[in-house]
Amino acid sequence: MRLALVQTHPVLGEKKKNLKGMARATESLEADLFCFPELCTTGYAMAERDQILDLAEEPEGGDGLEFFRELSESKNAAVVAGFPLRDGARLFNASVLLRPGEVPVFYRKLHLFAREKQVFDAGDRPPPIAEFRGWRLGMMICFDWVFPEVVRLMALEGVDLVLHPSNLVTPYCQKAMFARAVENAVYIATVNRVGAESYVDGPSLDFTGTSQLMGHRGDLLLSLPAGEVAAAVVDFDPKLARDKWLTDHNHLLDDRRVEFFGPLAQDGDLGT
Repeated sequence: MRLALVQTHPVLGEKKKNLKGMARATESLEADLFCFPELCTTGYAMAERDQILDLAEEPEGGDGLEFFRELSESKNAAVVAGFPLRDGARLFNASVLLRPGEVPVFYRKLHLFAREKQVFDAGDRPPPIAEFRGWRLGMMICFDWVFPEVVRLMALEGVDLVLHPSNLVTPYCQKAMFARAVENAVYIATVNRVGAESYVDGPSLDFTGTSQLMGHRGDLLLSLPAGEVAAAVVDFDPKLARDKWLTDHNHLLDDRRVEFFGPLAQDGDLGT
């Protein structure tokens, strides 16, 4: 697989400008899969739900969704990107997987961070797993990273590569992806943004950049700069993630002692 990580600096509320910027960033790139940050069409620090609703995509379409669909078709590649998604009266922090000639696959962020809880509805379904050219792809968004169950559940469903659109402001998520990748033997592409934004009535946010691809054995396969708009392509084989043997005697998933996991085991959340 040739994976393109596209690290952007969206302008808050300027959807058309942000789409033009992403078009320029990808014009000369060739890859099998392009991944963009969380809320890359709108920016992040929107305090009012009505403001986001006006900029949101809908499952049937929208300016942003159409842009990413055209990118997928023109590049003959898959595209993963994050944006607000309006579904009736509900509003989600969402991402989409687009593949040429196929229906879009949406993910609605399960774990909302800080002020997101004031404007978005929490996701109402598990992360989907979808295939593209024989690779098994999953999605999570930003703050989902802090909950190890998210990647584990996808690993149990056979994911090879987790696409992780993000707007990270903490300094340690990228480091934590080492653990998420190694404990599940999966690849994780964390695609972050750069720049700063401020809420009208609240704090300023500094985004940490440093988008990366973490390998299934903990190797850092690609890392972008902390403070610059950047894009790069990396070649790797996601199917290597299907080898869950850590030693000749230890299988990362089969060796789990789920009978001792307490309420989680009783609820079946981490069962096989």
